[in-house]
Amino acid sequence: MQTLFLGKDNKALGTVDKSEKELQQFICDNWQALFPAYTFVASEFHLKGCGSPDNRFDILAYNPATNKLIIFELKKDFNKLAVLQALNYSYAVRDKFDDVYVKATREHNVALPDKAEIKKEVEIALIAKAFSREQFSQALEAKESVMLIRHNWFENDILLLDYVYNAPADKPTGYASMNWDELVDVIKNPEHKAFFQTNSPDTKENIDKLRQFVNHEWGHNVGRCRAYLKWLDIHEAGLEKPALQ
Repeated sequence: MQTLFLGKDNKALGTVDKSEKELQQFICDNWQALFPAYTFVASEFHLKGCGSPDNRFDILAYNPATNKLIIFELKKDFNKLAVLQALNYSYAVRDKFDDVYVKATREHNVALPDKAEIKKEVEIALIAKAFSREQFSQALEAKESVMLIRHNWFENDILLLDYVYNAPADKPTGYASMNWDELVDVIKNPEHKAFFQTNSPDTKENIDKLRQFVNHEWGHNVGRCRAYLKWLDIHEAGLEKPALQ
């Protein structure tokens, strides 16, 4: 649970319930402050055949650092289909890339690089109040780059954005060498019974001890070590309520 404490008033700020439309409007109005690294293209971007009843996705932007378009999909609360929905949008954008480029540059008058310079892969930024462990796995296994951001509204019109997976400055690498089952086996190994609290990874104490084990046993293999540590970060985030659904 997230809490914001206002020191000058000596009080904790209460949470506020706002609609998905209000979230979208706030992000669009404050785009440069919230996402200065991305070029805003359009809100409610319409594309035929993008796989939703109204054929719209919330925000389309461009990432100059990667030369890729990035789809922002917003949810007021937890939505178990959110990642899959965003992935469907990304497939449609790739499939209809020429149409998207023309619409962005001509209808929305956005200055983008030459079409040949923009990569066809599409990034995803999913903003929701909570994510399940399954959604962390979906983001991890997706071919596209998926960023998960938790949001929470507080009094005084304060919006908290918490990058829980794949933050721009902390892009995970080295997953090819990762095997989660190996870490679970470490906990279940009778030789480690005294070290771990239970034979399950679903406790924060065990996750912290697994971090110690990873650094000790695989610290020499930087790529593998980072991959395991990132897995542990994802798993721990999935244990935090209300993220665990």
